[in-house]
Amino acid sequence: MGQTRHNVERATRAIINLGAISHNVAAIRKRIGNKRGLMAVVKADGYGHGAVEISRVALRSGADSLGVALPEEGQLLREAGIEAPILVLGLIQPEEAYKVVNFRLAQTVTSIELL
Repeated sequence: MGQTRHNVERATRAIINLGAISHNVAAIRKRIGNKRGLMAVVKADGYGHGAVEISRVALRSGADSLGVALPEEGQLLREAGIEAPILVLGLIQPEEAYKVVNFRLAQTVTSIELL
């Protein structure tokens, strides 16, 4: 019996259409109105597609806040000049709390002990 080999190192490519992101965010904003918040989650570098650029497009198109997984991701956005509210969705260690404060981030709190 022959063996089938699978090439796990296939070239994978993602084409990001910033116009489509802009259109989609604007459509969501139109649908929900201006009284509700709209957060663009750009954790993991916008899922590998460029958090800074995607954040800028999303904010220009109607998002009013951003979500990241780690304080370092929020730091990257702040250093790029992004001033919108940023929520860190992942848990942090107590010794990382200074990053949340220094970069004006909000932190998800999942228990009273975390406070």
